[in-house]
Amino acid sequence: MNQTSIKQAYSRLLALKDNLPQGFEVDRTYVDEFHSVLDILQRESEQHLSAFRVPVSEMMKQSSSGNDISGKVYYTGRKECRRAFLMMRIDGVLGFFALSDSKTTVEFKALSAGQI
Repeated sequence: MNQTSIKQAYSRLLALKDNLPQGFEVDRTYVDEFHSVLDILQRESEQHLSAFRVPVSEMMKQSSSGNDISGKVYYTGRKECRRAFLMMRIDGVLGFFALSDSKTTVEFKALSAGQI
């Protein structure tokens, strides 16, 4: 386990989160950067992190314009992802490593019928 590589990847992940453009969608380049960082963290930490990847089903074609009369939509050829979804995955990885690094034990208790 290379701590320097893990620290660099973790720093890149924080920078990605802090500099993600505002708006509803983000370009695929941000998802690619996230996956690149995730690959480094997985390799160097020897943790299985594929659950944090953004699935292909979350990638949408970027529209450039449309015709309200015909209903035709024109696409740019680029892909994008909902910003909220990518943020959820980034926060998940950050939380995973925060929990992995702490001495905290995570427990889930079953709720009774009256608590649901």
